Amino acid sequence: MNSKVEQYNNFLQEPSFEDIIQILQDFPKNFAEELLERNITYWLKRKHELKSQIKKSIKKVISLPSEQKKLYLGIIAGYFKPEFDLIFRNLRRLYQLKLILEGKKNPFFILKKSIRNLSIVEVAEKLGFTLKREGKIYKTLCPFHNDSKPSLALYPETNTYYCFSCGAYGDALNLLIKVRNCSFKKR
Repeated sequence: MNSKVEQYNNFLQEPSFEDIIQILQDFPKNFAEELLERNITYWLKRKHELKSQIKKSIKKVISLPSEQKKLYLGIIAGYFKPEFDLIFRNLRRLYQLKLILEGKKNPFFILKKSIRNLSIVEVAEKLGFTLKREGKIYKTLCPFHNDSKPSLALYPETNTYYCFSCGAYGDALNLLIKVRNCSFKKR
């Protein structure tokens, strides 16, 4: 069971929603909750440490003249932003997992929402499409009919797709559902 615990801790560092579903299936609820709380505590501690570092940096800059202050505050913001984003992204995911464990949220709703927010290009690449960029769009062979020339257009700006041959269209979630022939309906 140790390897499962290590696997679980690795998932919680940057969990995908597929990982969350796997965790719910692999662990007893009380054990998963305990590990979840431990990881939430870890990320909250990192958040607190980051806030302290930011406050110290701002205190050093606050007494500078106005123009220098603006410059240094911009540098501070740029320096700490990646760490800040990582901490809050992980805390958000962990709190979502906590809601799932408490039965307050449906994991498939979260998965569906996260897929809709993915780039259509990223989804198509993960599905194994060979994409060719043409200006602002990407083209590929359409999987919904026999295609000899690329007729499926992916539009990253609107996060949608459209096939000029068969008329298939939709967003990232629709593409995944149609290609994998799956659904997110409750059973």
